[in-house]
Amino acid sequence: MLNLRLFLAEFHKIKKTKIWLLLFISPLLTGMLTYLKVGDTLASLNNWEIIYSFASIIHAMIFLPLLTGIFTAFICRHDHLHGGWKQLLVQPIKRYQLYCTKAIFVLFFIIITQLLFLLEIIIVGSMCGVTGPFPTTNILKSLIGGIFTTLPLIALQMWLSAIWSSFAAPMVVCAGLTIPGMIISQSERFGPIYPWSQPLLAMLPSGSETGILFISTKSILIVLISFIIFFIGGLLNFNRKTY
Repeated sequence: MLNLRLFLAEFHKIKKTKIWLLLFISPLLTGMLTYLKVGDTLASLNNWEIIYSFASIIHAMIFLPLLTGIFTAFICRHDHLHGGWKQLLVQPIKRYQLYCTKAIFVLFFIIITQLLFLLEIIIVGSMCGVTGPFPTTNILKSLIGGIFTTLPLIALQMWLSAIWSSFAAPMVVCAGLTIPGMIISQSERFGPIYPWSQPLLAMLPSGSETGILFISTKSILIVLISFIIFFIGGLLNFNRKTY
């Protein structure tokens, strides 16, 4: 069982940090780029799908994978710097509870980011005078798919951020895996099996959707299997590590 006191303690640690500002990185930058690039087209075509597709490419291909690494490294950074691991682990709590609590907080930040991304689409579309039918179902599938496909990324970054005290090291790995995803996502063969290209594929219709998400059943299985492997591997390593 998870510990409510751990959630409150974690929230207390981060509530006055700058991590909350990071939530606005992708929505703000994506919104600005979308407005500048396709604003005139939106005004003439009156089409939500254009803003949705353009913004999703920027957000899901670059910012969303990177933010999983930033959020995770930030969540673990305080404990590495101030001896928080030792202070927490001498308390009557299970290590898996602490590990899961931090992972859930990262997922929580990703969910908020997706909601802000939705708000950004609505704002930019309204600024451009788009009044056509809003594709509610497609956008909800896109947002949920983006959240779902970040699970293995969060799991791997939790593994790295928990064992490395350096803030930069996990971020270098995250960036190093995200950048190739921009190219690999274009491959029909390797795109669906590369975790860092999954958010983009999940947030754009491809014709292979399952009915629930914009990705195939094969991709869903790959996301689940890679998440389980990364999460269990990270948790086992965390249980053995001495701080």
